[in-house]
Amino acid sequence: MVQDQGIAWRRTLRHGTAIASLALCVAVGPSMLTHAEAPGSEGRGAAERPSEPRLSDQDETQRDNEDGSPSADEADSSPVPDIYRQQMNIAQEALAKGNLPMAANFFQRAHGTRPEAPEPLTNIAAILKKVGRHEQLASVQAALLELQPHNGELVVEYGLTLLRLGRKKDARIQLHTALEDSDAPRIYSALGVTYDMDGDHRSAQAYYRIALENDREYLAAMGNLGLSLALSGDHRDSVAILTRLVADPASKAEHREILAAVYAMAGDLDAAGAVTGRAFDAAEAERAMNHYGLTPMPKDTGAL
Repeated sequence: MVQDQGIAWRRTLRHGTAIASLALCVAVGPSMLTHAEAPGSEGRGAAERPSEPRLSDQDETQRDNEDGSPSADEADSSPVPDIYRQQMNIAQEALAKGNLPMAANFFQRAHGTRPEAPEPLTNIAAILKKVGRHEQLASVQAALLELQPHNGELVVEYGLTLLRLGRKKDARIQLHTALEDSDAPRIYSALGVTYDMDGDHRSAQAYYRIALENDREYLAAMGNLGLSLALSGDHRDSVAILTRLVADPASKAEHREILAAVYAMAGDLDAAGAVTGRAFDAAEAERAMNHYGLTPMPKDTGAL
């Protein structure tokens, strides 16, 4: 058993230092959050912070008596499961309280205790995703895939992480692999993004349309399709799709920003301003188009 754990640990180390340096990464991670308040941002002083949970007194006693003869119970059972369980319990308690650095620290310890167990890495991945540490998240997900090679959901998540990192070719491989077990719309939509990134808008649009065939109300694919059509110069269809999208009560501000940028392509700044609810001058139009990789339409083309 010990030999197997050592092999699993070496497998994990092949994916870099993301796991070994996790506690430090998570400690500075919350300041990078853009969509949520950073956990532990109350500004408490050091004297007010809760002390780090300790392992049980029984474990302290065991360490004090390491040079003594083991009892009959100790001879019959290994302490590893108990230590692992305690580390996981402490990590879960810290996570429930929003203390991400401490949770990461104890999940990391639990991983060291039982490298073959996927649960610590699964929780570490969730923390890294929450704080936006995608580079380290990719390393942890790759390690998890070696433990769970047939986990289809994990394959999808790994592909999406690679896509966020701009590693479109690696992402495409993972996402095509995911299609062997699932036809989830988000897989097709993500694949479309990889082709748009390559400038192959026709292929991208085909994947977005498949996603929408599987789920007509999948707004992310609708937004991606509308933007892709604009990138390929099909302004009329782009506006039609995006207008329908922003009329949906579940649409997001980003969808309105895409439509405004498409209006700005044709120089229709009034329409762009009406969609976003703010004034759209030439500088704002240029900023919006640059953000989505759009360029102004030729003057003789016309808005529609």
